[in-house]
Amino acid sequence: MEQARNRAIPTSASNFNRVCDRELRGQGRQLLLARAPRGLLRQLTLIYTARANLILHDFIREVFWLKYASRAGEVTKQDACDFIEKAVSRGALKKPWSDSMVERVTRYLLGTLVDFELIASNQFGQRPIKEECATSEFTNSRD
Repeated sequence: MEQARNRAIPTSASNFNRVCDRELRGQGRQLLLARAPRGLLRQLTLIYTARANLILHDFIREVFWLKYASRAGEVTKQDACDFIEKAVSRGALKKPWSDSMVERVTRYLLGTLVDFELIASNQFGQRPIKEECATSEFTNSRD
């Protein structure tokens, strides 16, 4: 009994992540079959995307949520560029990126926020934060 119980307990962080991923995948299938709200599925997909792309994870934590919490109103292209510049200066990136790479990653970060409906698409240089992005999906029973 003790030996069987120990097998179920992950022995490392990577094993723990594999167990969690397997659990979430199964639950994701159940949510799809149960016709879960679209917003809930979008949020789960965002979690997977952020786990797979750590720069997106850090950008959401360090830039987006701070802007959202402070009611700044928008996330700008300059915010994304500044985020990348700070990552270089604090040593998170091994070497500075070329201007074209910074531009490409900036578009990726902002485009992903748009895709997950955290911000509105670029209109006249502004990308407003969607106020309902964090709460409405759990309060509505169906989309």
